[in-house]
Amino acid sequence: METTDLSAERTRINLSWLIKLRWAAFVGQLATVAFVYGVLRVSAPFAPLLIVVVFAGLSNLPLQLWADRIRRPDVWPLWAETAERLIVVVVAADVLILTILLALSGGPDNPFAIFYFANLTLGAVFFAGKTVWALTAFTIFCYGFLFLWSVPVPELAAAANGGSLRLQGMLAAFATGAPVVVYFTSRVTRALAQRDAELGESRQKQARMEKLQALGTLAAGAAHELASPLATIAVVAKELVLGLQQGKMNQDSVDDAQLIREEVSRCRNILHQMAADAGQHAGEGLQRMSAADLAPMILDGCRDPDRVRPLVDASTIGAGLLGPRHLLAQSLRGLVNNAIDASAAGAPVEMEIKRNGTRLIFEVRDSGSGMNPNVLARAGEPFFTTKEVGKGMGLGLFLARTVVERLDGTLELSPRPQGGTVARVELPVSVA
Repeated sequence: METTDLSAERTRINLSWLIKLRWAAFVGQLATVAFVYGVLRVSAPFAPLLIVVVFAGLSNLPLQLWADRIRRPDVWPLWAETAERLIVVVVAADVLILTILLALSGGPDNPFAIFYFANLTLGAVFFAGKTVWALTAFTIFCYGFLFLWSVPVPELAAAANGGSLRLQGMLAAFATGAPVVVYFTSRVTRALAQRDAELGESRQKQARMEKLQALGTLAAGAAHELASPLATIAVVAKELVLGLQQGKMNQDSVDDAQLIREEVSRCRNILHQMAADAGQHAGEGLQRMSAADLAPMILDGCRDPDRVRPLVDASTIGAGLLGPRHLLAQSLRGLVNNAIDASAAGAPVEMEIKRNGTRLIFEVRDSGSGMNPNVLARAGEPFFTTKEVGKGMGLGLFLARTVVERLDGTLELSPRPQGGTVARVELPVSVA
């Protein structure tokens, strides 16, 4: 969405400056025709030239009116794509109009052919990729056409044989064309740069808001997870206080005190798990590691490492990774722990590391009941979990995906045909 908004805003700026440039071109062409015919008395076909110039000026009027009408913030997004296509057509039409004017006034001998570069410069600012190259090819074709057909101007032909009129025209064309190109190009690029800066500031504000929302979500998740044990502590502590006030110290009181200790320990575990799932090593630097180094780090700290069947393929020999060592191991360990939780008690979990070209593949396969399409679609959302309260925060998969994508990798979940789920991580192999 952000990229679309940026593209639409650039199109709006391009359209605005294209209209201004066309008005400037109209005035300049009209003045040039009047000067050449009225002052220099050059024998060019004045009437056809004037008709083409006036037509070019009149064509800018409906474009100006249309642009003014759709420029409102509530209307522009609906027309931005149409405006982008229209800019391409208008710039190409201006190249064609310039070609007609040159063809009627000496063709390639006309020094004002240098204004083709004004159109090409404008196209290079406005367009990218295939569009700008197509415009370049069209401009070359139009210029080549002038060598095949044009209305000769005797004064220019004589100037080409040693006269000064053509040299004067070349100087005039350069003197008028260079400032126009520099002025409009610098103004357009400055406007685009200013808008990019504004959008960058807007993105920073949005990022800060997202962080605040994440903190709010984290606080809500903590409140949700801690509500049950804290409520138990409050009830049991109240009963224990009443018993002590009445001088009753029996086995029930001992059991209540033990329950309080267990619930406090549960709260501590929840906070520890939340801190781990949120990424305690988020600021860790990048380090080189091998698949052989990564496997034992993943297994260290697993809930039930004896159930994990690690397989490190021989193709990974010499394959390195560049990333945060502890954070990456913690993220992948979360996928293994999820597989252990999803599988039946005592059922094995397969963990395989292999290489496929320039990618290192990490797969975890469980034998659980699998995930239905709705769960697969939401898997990885912060605080979304199918586990019982207190068994998981729904942050582990979110952290793993975030870390993997930060390293230009991918994480995909897919069902196994025989039941269960496959978590597949692909990471780029680091070249030493």
